[in-house]
Amino acid sequence: MPARPSLTTHDPWSTVLNGARLKDTRCQRGLSRAELADNAGISRSTLARLERQQQAPCRCRTVARLAAALSVNVETLICSPGQQEPAAIGLSAGQDHDDQR
Repeated sequence: MPARPSLTTHDPWSTVLNGARLKDTRCQRGLSRAELADNAGISRSTLARLERQQQAPCRCRTVARLAAALSVNVETLICSPGQQEPAAIGLSAGQDHDDQR
């Protein structure tokens, strides 16, 4: 069975996405998971997986699609080296816009 890729593996076609920041940005834009997935051209299960992980390995192409659908820079969604917590996006605690639309 192949080993799961490490976050430290250097793959020029992938990066590490900040799942909490992705979810916060989606909620700030008032989008459900289904809406964002459809707008970005990715599956709903992929979006859910990315949002669940604090540091999610992700293809650069997917990050670019998400950033475009959210109207943000790619840098907004990726983890910076040594980053511990996602930057505050301006949502109050408990605010969520998952698939209950």
